[in-house]
Amino acid sequence: MPVLIVQGSQDYQVQQSEGEELYRCQPNAVFSLITSMNHVLKKSPGGFAEDRATYTQPSLPVVPQLVTDIANFISK
Repeated sequence: MPVLIVQGSQDYQVQQSEGEELYRCQPNAVFSLITSMNHVLKKSPGGFAEDRATYTQPSLPVVPQLVTDIANFISK
């Protein structure tokens, strides 16, 4: 079964090490680490307070690399 593991480098709920551990458990998976993406799939402006503010801004788009990585994964 194909597996895509997506991890944001600014995700405070799921640490990068946890995403990497999932990948170690499923080495046939595709692992995508997306720089500056947070837990709600948006670009994090940096600090914790600024990051949390993105959680209540539905008008912010998801990180474009996420869409690209999912599309590439599906098309394989």
